[in-house]
Amino acid sequence: MRHQGPPLAVCPDCGEPFWDADITHCPSDGASVLPAGSDGPQTLVDRLVGGRYRLLGKIGEGGMGAVYIAEHTATLRRVAMKIIRPELESSQRTRERFLRECATLERVKSPHVVEVIEFGESAAGEIFLVMELLEGETLGERLVRSGALPVAEVSTIGGQVASALATAHAQRIVHRDMKPDNIFLCEDGTVRVLDFGIARLLDGQSIDGGTNRKLTATGAIIGTPAYISPEQAAGRPVTFAADNYSFGCVLFEMLTGRTPFWEEHPVLLMGMHLKEPAPSVRDVRPDLPFPDEVVDLVDSLLQKNPAERPGGEEVRRVLGELGSGIHTLPRRGESTPLESGPTQVEPAPADPEAEPGITRV
Repeated sequence: MRHQGPPLAVCPDCGEPFWDADITHCPSDGASVLPAGSDGPQTLVDRLVGGRYRLLGKIGEGGMGAVYIAEHTATLRRVAMKIIRPELESSQRTRERFLRECATLERVKSPHVVEVIEFGESAAGEIFLVMELLEGETLGERLVRSGALPVAEVSTIGGQVASALATAHAQRIVHRDMKPDNIFLCEDGTVRVLDFGIARLLDGQSIDGGTNRKLTATGAIIGTPAYISPEQAAGRPVTFAADNYSFGCVLFEMLTGRTPFWEEHPVLLMGMHLKEPAPSVRDVRPDLPFPDEVVDLVDSLLQKNPAERPGGEEVRRVLGELGSGIHTLPRRGESTPLESGPTQVEPAPADPEAEPGITRV
């Protein structure tokens, strides 16, 4: 929903903005709302950041910071501003990781990756990232609301995500946290990939051109357990194939309404990705008519061996052909000509600095 003007009130606990004058308590946590711009605890609304962006209200929060609607004081352009958590600003590692996300997003130029406008540090020491303001919802929100999606819609959404990944991979960037919450469905029908905060270059250099030194703890696991690739779950170095596996999990969920594996405990869940064969979408939803081509594509993306997964350009081609009604993947049991077989992921050079990170559940 698009709101006119700044919010009238804000929750002092979670930062949720409100434009309805009749709201007296936050529906999320029950706290009494405060007038927007007042000095309640954790309230940043109506603050000026970077000397030119006025915060209008909080719209989301992640592991490193919160995202706000902001307005440029001169141009009046509405933007999304991500600000690092105050309690993390003193951590040099967190600051470097946040700035790495900014630099990564600037490097990946694609209509299907959120646009970076600028980033920097305010006079007050706040580190911020200014991005285009997107209208719509995340794929995660859509799946909660709608469940399984029609194949044609999966093809449309998936094709744009595959395009974003192909662009990132061409820059030697692995996203490492592909999941529905990091895919945004805009109201105009376009799709954006979000959150490159844990992305990594494969060439041994950092995204800002310096040494790609470790910013996360050795021996830990990076990624989201429900969508994590086997090699990430094992703490091994990753290539582009890791993104493709996670994207296969996302496609699986779009088609069936559930993830290929599920356990409440994240360690058990990661063990399933490591050891258990992925189910077929037909096994999970025998009531739905899936084309052979989409079944084959998801099955190939969820292979345990990274070298057996198709490459990003191949995934984009197949999804595009599914969307246009052209089906060219061979049926099971048929031989695959070399020229039409899945593109193998070129193994990346060994990276002695490969950095497993922290599990984000």
